Amino acid sequence: MVTTIRDTLMQWLEIDSVTGGEARFLEVLQRHFEDLGFECQRQTVEANRWNLLVTRGATPRFVYSTHVDTVPPHLPVREEDGIVYGRGACDTKGGILAMS
Repeated sequence: MVTTIRDTLMQWLEIDSVTGGEARFLEVLQRHFEDLGFECQRQTVEANRWNLLVTRGATPRFVYSTHVDTVPPHLPVREEDGIVYGRGACDTKGGILAMS
């Protein structure tokens, strides 16, 4: 089954990732990038919080850097007239998906 970008975004938006509670989304994100052939390295920040360094194994020419947390409260995901709405749709889950 092929998952569309829209479907992936909506799945990601369903995951509550308010500041301090990003672990579940980071795990999903790591699997996403590993499935695409990237190497992932966790850099511990504190218990249940880490940075995720994603590379192709070579010295990078570009570095894309972003956060993965969203501001509270977590909102239900919805689509209206072909537009996806949800916490993180534009900042930053949508951006991460565009980078992948």
